[in-house]
Amino acid sequence: MSKPAGYITTDTSNDILTVTICNPGKKNAISQSMLREIECIANEVSKSRSTRGVVFQGDGTEAFASGADISEFEDSRDPDNSASYDRSSEGTLLSVAHIPVPTIAVVRGFCFGGGLSLAITCDYRISDTTAQFAIPAARLGISYPVGSLKRLVDTVGPEHAKALLFTAERVDADRALRMNLVQEVLEPEAVAGRIELISVRLRENAPLSIVASKAIINSMVNRSPIDRETLDLASDMSNRCINSSDYKEGVRAFLERRSPKFTGS
Repeated sequence: MSKPAGYITTDTSNDILTVTICNPGKKNAISQSMLREIECIANEVSKSRSTRGVVFQGDGTEAFASGADISEFEDSRDPDNSASYDRSSEGTLLSVAHIPVPTIAVVRGFCFGGGLSLAITCDYRISDTTAQFAIPAARLGISYPVGSLKRLVDTVGPEHAKALLFTAERVDADRALRMNLVQEVLEPEAVAGRIELISVRLRENAPLSIVASKAIINSMVNRSPIDRETLDLASDMSNRCINSSDYKEGVRAFLERRSPKFTGS
């Protein structure tokens, strides 16, 4: 039986689970069905007593994930169901965030939009020197989901978050390191060895100690939840964007491989 155009694969070796994002021809863009697969995997890992760590990566070397699969937007992210789309995506990211063991994103090539949201949700991010990071929301006419925005600001600070969102520019690996988007940048040939070394450390060290450290640190940094006023503002601004002609223009321009012409309406 042939696999769908976009799918997720898993492989377990020495108690380390590797989750691979596969979408040939779309630079590993993540579809809604792929998000559901990731959520199911994350929920299963959270029940596991044997998994010592989870590695997320993209298939091949061209991309970790180029973002959400924009070809789905006209049907699945229109004004009638945009809120449910965002809730579904956030549900997947929260399931990854709640994995009790360490999670590592290994970034090669493009890491854009929803792909970057997934990477930031992981505990630790390693990239090779080919990596490029971007949030193209302003090129699509959408408002970045509030959960992903909160994690972005917590990771890089408000100034860097604004720069990424205002310009939609691509950031290379060295700048990403300075911004804390990643914690290590390695030459491509060195990445596999580094992941193996980290995996060895995770297997050698006391699992209850690691789980405790992650749980306590996460509790510390999550003590300031998003308040109702911010949530209401985010919902209002998201609705304004998704109902705009600019959103339609942004999606069509992307699918037609041309520059969008925005009017602010």
